[in-house]
Amino acid sequence: MPPIDLAKQLTTYADGITAFCVLQALAFIYAVAGNEVFSKRVVRTDGTIACTIGIVIGTGVYWFLVASCASSIHLTPPIPEGVETVRICFIIGAGLMSVAALWLVKLNPFE
Repeated sequence: MPPIDLAKQLTTYADGITAFCVLQALAFIYAVAGNEVFSKRVVRTDGTIACTIGIVIGTGVYWFLVASCASSIHLTPPIPEGVETVRICFIIGAGLMSVAALWLVKLNPFE
């Protein structure tokens, strides 16, 4: 495979991983905030700690995969400098929003 095609493929993988991470976080936030049965079961069964650990590990895995895509090849057409930073910020932001939504439901400061 020519280096240019491989670089495009790895860039597409990194974009796909980032998009999946954000969509997964949005789905989790929607499930926790919008589904009363789901949120009650998570809160009642001490699933909050398990979910928090899972979110932290998942965020780390997504970060590792995106960083691996960027570092596994010297990209022939160089990527603009801030793209990797933006991807990592999206991944970390999605993880933080998921944890915040989970703990807001757990602590329920609005009642």
